Amino acid sequence: MMKTELKEISYELDDKVNSVSLSVRTLNDIQILLGQLKVSMEEADHSNDRQFYFESHFRKVRVLSELTFYTMGKLGKDLAYLEELKDKLFEMVNSSEENKKASTECESKSEIKER
Repeated sequence: MMKTELKEISYELDDKVNSVSLSVRTLNDIQILLGQLKVSMEEADHSNDRQFYFESHFRKVRVLSELTFYTMGKLGKDLAYLEELKDKLFEMVNSSEENKKASTECESKSEIKER
């Protein structure tokens, strides 16, 4: 029973770690794009075509803002689920250790009584 539960938790853990990794990569890409956007906006500040650049930059900022919002929301949910899995795994390991300890103590007491 415990082996099956550990297997299920390990698969869930792997899935969520991959999901968090993807979200972190997305946030890294957003950071790069925002850096590029910043440079482009600084260049546009010295240009005569500010209106054209404003519309282009505003569109990018809007898309990046939405992408960041949804990525952070997904990341938060995944992280909360990972914490639940960690707690469940911790409880299972501790329970297993306590059962082994109790079993060892019972065996020791049985051996003492047999003598």
